[in-house]
Amino acid sequence: MIQSDPEKVSLEPFHRSHAVALFAALQDPALYAFIDDSPPTDLVAYTARCARLENTYAPNGHDRWLNWAVRLDDTIVGYVQATVYPTENAPTCAAEIAYALHSASLGRGIATRATQQMIEILERDLCVATIWVTIRNTNLRSIALAQRLGFSIVASAIYPYSNFAEDDVVLRKALP
Repeated sequence: MIQSDPEKVSLEPFHRSHAVALFAALQDPALYAFIDDSPPTDLVAYTARCARLENTYAPNGHDRWLNWAVRLDDTIVGYVQATVYPTENAPTCAAEIAYALHSASLGRGIATRATQQMIEILERDLCVATIWVTIRNTNLRSIALAQRLGFSIVASAIYPYSNFAEDDVVLRKALP
């Protein structure tokens, strides 16, 4: 039996041209079961947000905000993102990551492949040595995804950033 190639997953840096497709993908109520956010409600405002996110630097001019639309074959199914924090007087950086994909794409390895591609970019192009992710403790699928990618659960006390909820699990991955 001949097996077909897996679906093609690719990342595209955020651009305002992704707004309509991302707006549609982000209407999936399942996306908001584990994150404190809600679907975008205004396409014009969301397009402006996508345009702002084309700039890869945070307003502080120091941290990098990197956002990629996740394309499955010809369809945008969500996004992956990273905040990269330069380390004082060191050649490497640290990053926090997040991902959100439409529930129709779950269980097919798409989130794993997209997140792995992002990790490879962070390591290769930005000298990231440590990656962090915080995940709601009830989001077992997402915790399993992070662990498949080599992340380990660590004590929240060592998490160096402040944007996590009390019921989040903190995971860390050290890159070679």
